[in-house]
Amino acid sequence: SLKADYNVTGKEVKFFLAVDDARRGVIEECKSDMNVLGGGLVNVLNSNEEPPKGCSMSIVDGHLNVHILLKGAIDAAAHIKKAEKSYAATEKLLASTTKKLNTPRFVENAPEAVLKETKAKAVDLQAKLEKLKEQVEEFKSLL
Repeated sequence: SLKADYNVTGKEVKFFLAVDDARRGVIEECKSDMNVLGGGLVNVLNSNEEPPKGCSMSIVDGHLNVHILLKGAIDAAAHIKKAEKSYAATEKLLASTTKKLNTPRFVENAPEAVLKETKAKAVDLQAKLEKLKEQVEEFKSLL
């Protein structure tokens, strides 16, 4: 859940749902159930409305995005520290993986499956670094 992802406990959280017009009625009908089950206050945005600043977004599908208001609900400084620590560890791992891939002996002698796996790992690590950088910026905006 989004609350668990950001370690939001014991607080009523505000959720903002951006939904297409075709599904708006269904979402409005379920809103009170979502308030109870989600442990927060659910607001359905009109098609021309933006969620408030300080929200983080999760894409449910092409028709629904859920925004959770984090400003004031989390310890942003602690999340920044955690994300920066993870960034540094991921950066080291990516450097090690890249070094391995740039070593001719490894490339020549490694089985094809290992080489393919190592290349995929490098791509995944790069994507993780980009996501962590985004997270740090997101949390900094909450300070």
